[in-house]
Amino acid sequence: MLLCFIQLALSINLDDGLVCHYKFQNNLADSLGNCLNLETIDSPSYSYNQNGLSWTSGNARGSGFLLKGPSNYPDILKKYSIGMRIKYPSATGYRKIVDFKSRSTDHGLYYYSDDIRFYPYASYITVPKNTFIDVIFSCDTTIQKNSIFIIQNGLVVGVANNTDTSIYCKPNDSGGRPLYNLLVDDQATSSEATKSGEISYIKIWINSFIGESLQLTPMRTPLETPKATYKKTNNKSINQKHKVFVLLYLSFYL
Repeated sequence: MLLCFIQLALSINLDDGLVCHYKFQNNLADSLGNCLNLETIDSPSYSYNQNGLSWTSGNARGSGFLLKGPSNYPDILKKYSIGMRIKYPSATGYRKIVDFKSRSTDHGLYYYSDDIRFYPYASYITVPKNTFIDVIFSCDTTIQKNSIFIIQNGLVVGVANNTDTSIYCKPNDSGGRPLYNLLVDDQATSSEATKSGEISYIKIWINSFIGESLQLTPMRTPLETPKATYKKTNNKSINQKHKVFVLLYLSFYL
């Protein structure tokens, strides 16, 4: 077991490069007008509430939404970030959050037995059950990397980095618009759908928050120490016991 302590403050300007913002205020529209209205996939049952949008599905592969990104930022197919505030009930096994390859492969961002990870890579972060969390996924095909950031109560409580030499995080596109399939399983496997939950917002940036995009600044005030669990597993059927516990003193501005 490896235990490490990091005392850093991450200052990220999340207004810089923000091009789409779905607020779910009784509609599926992007409030900034760059992305198209979300389209439903396989008829999810959804409604709006004070938290945003809640959904359920009785389908084996679930039901969800298709997000068609902006067409006026050509580099977004090379470098982008997608973020959301989301809450899932506790579940075992893989539950797909974002699919980048038009549901043709098993790769993508998953909720897995109370973890968030990008399959097929090893790093993942344990998140609390049945609690709203902020997730940001960044992809930079020019350096062949992707990263997951988990935020709670305004603090970054976990970062998982992957070397993505196969560039699985590059989304398919239609007419230059990146395509993101949300909350619905792919066609490569079955029974890996996120069948219910709530989502407060979805954001798209033309920036990546990987590596040098993070500005390290001195701590300003003492912060309660959040805990993030970082684990590794080689494939979907093996859950190894090797763990890296990372305690982070970090600040994050949404």
